[in-house]
Amino acid sequence: YKLQALPGAFTNLDEITNDTITIGFKGADPEQFGSVTLNLGGVTHQVIAQIITDRGAVVDTKTTTSDGILQFSFVRPGKYMLRFIIDENMNGRWDTGWYLMGIQPERVLIYEDANKNKDIQVRANWEYELNYIIK
Repeated sequence: YKLQALPGAFTNLDEITNDTITIGFKGADPEQFGSVTLNLGGVTHQVIAQIITDRGAVVDTKTTTSDGILQFSFVRPGKYMLRFIIDENMNGRWDTGWYLMGIQPERVLIYEDANKNKDIQVRANWEYELNYIIK
């Protein structure tokens, strides 16, 4: 890409304007990333779906209140897992519960395929379609 600012496009605090500025830069190449499409079913409460690294770092988060498709785009190649938080109080985060009030922590589920494999290996320029029913 190339960004070009013509004379007078910018003014600094001293009221001095710019000359012609031309800056070249590259954007992210979509072919260097993968994508994960998740068809989610069985949603009865708000669900926070997160794609996380094998070390537990959150890469991307999507929230839904109904069955449907969630798209995780521009995922760097690597090994990931999908985590689902059943957000019953709809505050957008996981809650630990409250022992004295008898409130249990919000449920957390991890995606597993038919072979009980939790890992998702994302490769560059690949699209993954996964199905998951919350039980």
